[in-house]
Amino acid sequence: TNILDLQKFEEASMKLEIIDCPLYDICSQAIEQVLFLADRKNIRLQNQVNREIRARADKRIIERVLVNLLSNGIKFTPNNGNIEIRVYDHPGDTSRYRIEVIDNGEGIPADKIHMVFDRFVQIKERKSGGLYSTGIGLTFCKLAIEAHGGEIAVRSDKGIGATFYFDLAKSGGSIAVTERMPDVKGKMLPSIEFSEAEREQLRPFLSRLHQLLVYETTAVESLINQIDFHSFPGLSKWKHELD
Repeated sequence: TNILDLQKFEEASMKLEIIDCPLYDICSQAIEQVLFLADRKNIRLQNQVNREIRARADKRIIERVLVNLLSNGIKFTPNNGNIEIRVYDHPGDTSRYRIEVIDNGEGIPADKIHMVFDRFVQIKERKSGGLYSTGIGLTFCKLAIEAHGGEIAVRSDKGIGATFYFDLAKSGGSIAVTERMPDVKGKMLPSIEFSEAEREQLRPFLSRLHQLLVYETTAVESLINQIDFHSFPGLSKWKHELD
């Protein structure tokens, strides 16, 4: 499911159903989904969220984000450990909440923290031989939160634990949903505005491009080279980004 929704986010075809959501209920449902994993290690899962707090979000997607974060925390929290979900006012934006998933597990090496949200990256924990990321779940979390107009990050001390945190708009606020597609490294590609003439020039090629597999670069290049870029500056910029 993460893989399928990851593709939808990247193709900008994922339609979020944004409503006012009680965060306590979303957190409780996420905890229920991973409780069987926590019980195996006698890990205590605590929902510390105020029942009155409501946020603007796609309930199903945010529940999945929390399931991914809780699952990672359980994997690297020792037997009889503890994982908490907490919500605070965002320290830099009064219109948003900060949601934190806090574990007292092994933590993430300092030189690996910047990699945890990268696609297909699996961070090895030498002591346990475990993998901190499945390589997909945390990438899904990143795109899901960015689609909500927010940010997700992690802080960790080796041997003490990790805290994953993200932000959501408070109930009654507005959400700036991203319209730009992230590239394979997670950075945001620049928006490019086309003139009507440039749109007409490009339109016949788009359906043909969509039929090509992304790793068949020779076929893509062959088709792109048929487009008249010299007469259209906007298309030249687009070609540069595509290259």
